[in-house]
Amino acid sequence: MTLGWHMVMETEPSLWGCYIWTEDHTRSMVLKSRECVVNVPTVDMINTVVDIGNTTGAEIDKFETYGLKTRKAKKVGAPLIDECYVSFECRLRDTRMVKRYSLFVWEAVAAHVAQSPKNSPHDPLSRQG
Repeated sequence: MTLGWHMVMETEPSLWGCYIWTEDHTRSMVLKSRECVVNVPTVDMINTVVDIGNTTGAEIDKFETYGLKTRKAKKVGAPLIDECYVSFECRLRDTRMVKRYSLFVWEAVAAHVAQSPKNSPHDPLSRQG
């Protein structure tokens, strides 16, 4: 899922909400697993992020297609993306507004931040000769 609309809902515990369209492949996946990882890309990944958002995981493996490297999360089953600067491991906290408004309430249970900006293979400047 490429996350668009979202909001902070509480700071302690760290809760945030997001809209997931009823036809989005991600919706069925997160309702089943009740987990996700929000991987925050760097600006150099903008074209890759747009491409990812314009495809569906129901038809392709987005990690393989876009050359993303993953690593195991500490508290959830969804993967962290190495190329991203920040990753938040989340558990689905409240589903009461899902059926009516498609609003999912998540709790961030772990956070990972790179020590310095990552050199991404997706960086258009890194491909210049």
